[in-house]
Amino acid sequence: MSPEQIIAHYRIVSKLGEGGMGAVYRATDTKLGRDVAIEVLPEAFAQDAGRMARFEREAQVLASLNHPNIAQIYGIEQGALIMELVEGADLAGPVPLETAIEYARQIAAGLEAAHEKGIVHRDLKPANIKVTPDRVVKLLDFGLAKAQEDEPANTGKNARATGRRLAFHQSGANTGRDLWILPLDTTDAEHPRAGTPELFFATKGNDMEPAFSPDGQWLAYSSDESGRYQVFVRPFPEGAKGGGQAQVSTTSGTFPVWSRTAKAIFYVANDGHIMVVPYTINGRNFEPGKPRQWTGSPIRMTGNVPPYDLGPDGRRLVGFPAPEVSAGGEKVNLHMTFLPNFFDELKRRVPVGGGK
Repeated sequence: MSPEQIIAHYRIVSKLGEGGMGAVYRATDTKLGRDVAIEVLPEAFAQDAGRMARFEREAQVLASLNHPNIAQIYGIEQGALIMELVEGADLAGPVPLETAIEYARQIAAGLEAAHEKGIVHRDLKPANIKVTPDRVVKLLDFGLAKAQEDEPANTGKNARATGRRLAFHQSGANTGRDLWILPLDTTDAEHPRAGTPELFFATKGNDMEPAFSPDGQWLAYSSDESGRYQVFVRPFPEGAKGGGQAQVSTTSGTFPVWSRTAKAIFYVANDGHIMVVPYTINGRNFEPGKPRQWTGSPIRMTGNVPPYDLGPDGRRLVGFPAPEVSAGGEKVNLHMTFLPNFFDELKRRVPVGGGK
């Protein structure tokens, strides 16, 4: 968009950068005489009536957030999100301990207010936190947030539309292990009801350990169809027809796990080391980068039980290293590894952009 272009009664002034869902511009509200921030949604998104209807419902909930530590959302106009313009700098350090505590208190206060409305941010990071000249912390870019209210009940195939489903594997009659999808009705969150399991796909090999991506658009799994277990990713749901499969691992791989805070996927190589693979998505094409060894020592493999996992916030990793072996050949000292600074390590080890 160019300066002086008009959206409703907002006149574009200049581009500020890229937000979670599109380009962000400084604009002037010609009716109220104030500056605002406008995030212009991608054309494909704005022209999808179903997605826009859902987005508008969620925007109504987000607009109800009235808190000094949350940038206000004013509304939606012509496929653009109208927001409070926050002057200041992105959160950055180092800062004195007292300042860090004060910033953390304000961030927590803003998140608490959002959670009380049933809203989860899902993309909280320094780039989405502004500090004004008056040292007021503002949480930005709730356009990626998840409003967890007023969701319709989901049973059968309709569950695919909102991501309420489980993926699992089980042995087939004339095949190896096959991948299945179980729709869930979570109208009553404490007592979810299962729908009818649906076969996703089956091969003559063993297709195992399925895991949905955080957005529910991709399914990772391991398969020995080629004679050696490898990790693959398929788009969901169209991947059931065999299209769009991408191989993530190179030498071998099992137990895929998605990062929730970065575009990366993990798996366990045949030597027991955890590998990390950055990826990019181009339309409905999944493009994995080059695998890198993540752990310095192998982890313990116990049948089909995943030997590691990431915390729900994507910042903590827990794993079971392979036991040490004594001089007499006995396995001793089985340790548990806990990485409280996992996200910082991920950013250090996987460069931004994740080239191949």
